[in-house]
Amino acid sequence: MLRERTVRLQYGSRVEAVYVLGTYLWTDVYSAAPAEAQTFSLKHSERVRVEVVRDGQAEEVATNGKQRWLLSPSTTLRVTMSQASAEASSDKVTVNYYEEEGNMPIDQAGLFLTAIEISLDVDADRDGVVEKNNPRKTRFSASVTSTSWAGGSSTTWSSTQAAPRSCCSLSKACVFPTRASQAWSPSTSACWSTWPSMKDNYLFLKEVKNLVEKTNCELKVCFQYVNRGDRWIQDEVEFGYIEAPHKGFPVVLDSPRDGNLKDFPVKQLLGPDFGYVTREPLFEPVTSLDSFGNLEVSPPVTVNGKTYPLGRILIGSSFPLSGGRRMTKVVRDFLQAQQVQAPVELYSDWLTVGHVDEFMTFVPIPGTKEFRMLMASTSACYKLFREKQREGHGEAIMFKGLGGMSSKRITINKILSNENLVQENQYFQRCLDWNRDILKKELGLTEQDIIDLPALFKMDEDRQARAYFPNMVNMIVLDKDLGIPKPFGPQVEEVCCLETHVRSLLEPLGLCCTFVDDISAYHKFLGEVHCGTNVRRKPFSFKWWHMVP
Repeated sequence: MLRERTVRLQYGSRVEAVYVLGTYLWTDVYSAAPAEAQTFSLKHSERVRVEVVRDGQAEEVATNGKQRWLLSPSTTLRVTMSQASAEASSDKVTVNYYEEEGNMPIDQAGLFLTAIEISLDVDADRDGVVEKNNPRKTRFSASVTSTSWAGGSSTTWSSTQAAPRSCCSLSKACVFPTRASQAWSPSTSACWSTWPSMKDNYLFLKEVKNLVEKTNCELKVCFQYVNRGDRWIQDEVEFGYIEAPHKGFPVVLDSPRDGNLKDFPVKQLLGPDFGYVTREPLFEPVTSLDSFGNLEVSPPVTVNGKTYPLGRILIGSSFPLSGGRRMTKVVRDFLQAQQVQAPVELYSDWLTVGHVDEFMTFVPIPGTKEFRMLMASTSACYKLFREKQREGHGEAIMFKGLGGMSSKRITINKILSNENLVQENQYFQRCLDWNRDILKKELGLTEQDIIDLPALFKMDEDRQARAYFPNMVNMIVLDKDLGIPKPFGPQVEEVCCLETHVRSLLEPLGLCCTFVDDISAYHKFLGEVHCGTNVRRKPFSFKWWHMVP
């Protein structure tokens, strides 16, 4: 299977990209189109092969640009090349956009390619020519085999009796005759209980309570005498379960962050039928990436014929950079050792906080076993704002009524004219697309499985990203009911255009959108709704011992 990479077009400008021979380059013509565009045509260099892919069906494109295609969200371009470029940016693809009846393009986008070949071939006879088939070339192959501990030394505890607050008597919970894997449920699973953490957030708690009352979920508030002022309950623990053929019970995994919530899992959760697991690093520093907003689980997926009936664990890392933050090895090893939810490492160190829940989540499609992955997208945000500007709403105001957010009047026009912000968010979109490509490959997803939610980020002093407005993808999913951070976006006819857009994407799927004001309780502290809540979910009905890891 060829490796794949996503590149974003920008109408009215050229985008330069390096293409590695033997890979696929994907680009989305729809998200880059002007608001009034209905069709598009393509021209490309002779050495470039372009296919228009619609609903999984590919059609090769001639070089002359005469044919037109209808724009639709399911239309993408697949680009390949067969030989290296003679010069930098010498090969190109041009997309022309048209109105429905127009003969002249209303705008265009350009992709300028530099094709390179990466090879392990050598000049075997030292004659100055690298030959791929030299008979004297020695070929080497290397394989790296890693072995990991398989769950035996995981510490799972339950209390022998209800312990007083001042102490906790612990004993080993169960000794299974065979390995017992711990597993975690994805956000698409049914919810059993929701835990918000109380800390100067009465209005937030009230809105969460109203949301939970719409569901079959139980509300359990972590009060301040327990959390000791720590509002980040999602970061402290991850609810899961452990099963063997003869027994199973819920288990909480305690993160090594050890904030003021560190006593919560032992004092409030641990019991005769509720286990506790923690992994403490001895010689590694604990960073923000060790918090469990940086640990998510996908729904069940099938990837290249291999089925993951319990989904896959998703954690954030410094990859593809070196020397950045990474989840501590002892926690990564523990997650890997469970074997049944093979972990995938994503790139989250581009964010100030660095958690995967800042750019992705999963939602169920009610009444089916299907799901959609939601991803934060700066490209989608700029596309929406440009559409509103062209409709005459350029002076629509953001953060209306929130005097503390900014001393300046922020409008769509000001955001679109802020060139530094535009450049920063183009970079952040490349970080998002890196993760998009990994998730598509490792979870077997297509573009039709992904919904882009508008997001903007701003760069901090360390050149990392923090949300410009409340980050809507950082939501709480309670079956079909979604608690989405209220974005306080531009007001178009007295309605937030970001909320309207998100409703148009999610409500046709049967989902119910409730926008929760978390701006003073969480957003200003670099978190959102998901960060301040936690959910215990129904375990999978599938038993892990029926699968081959």
